[in-house]
Amino acid sequence: MVLALAAPGLGRVYTRLETRSALQEVSNGIGALPLLAWALGEEGTLEELAARHLELPAGWSLAEVDAVYIRANGICSGGRVRLLTPQGERDLELAPPLCMVGGGG
Repeated sequence: MVLALAAPGLGRVYTRLETRSALQEVSNGIGALPLLAWALGEEGTLEELAARHLELPAGWSLAEVDAVYIRANGICSGGRVRLLTPQGERDLELAPPLCMVGGGG
């Protein structure tokens, strides 16, 4: 009986932990894009580079709120991107010159 009461709560906790872990992995991948651009000699918008080099979890998508540009030398203009997940939206602030992920709401 106690298990029947606790099971729905445990499911929500597991989902939150899974989402938090995936968010950290995606944030790390975004933060690595400038170094990858430098290593490959590529440049473009963060959205373009992410589409080529960043694997998002199923059901997730990435949209630029601000035009974030990454040069072939690894320098990032900074700005905001929005992650759309099944659990909602999350904005990430990317600090120049390396697109370090700061946070958001």
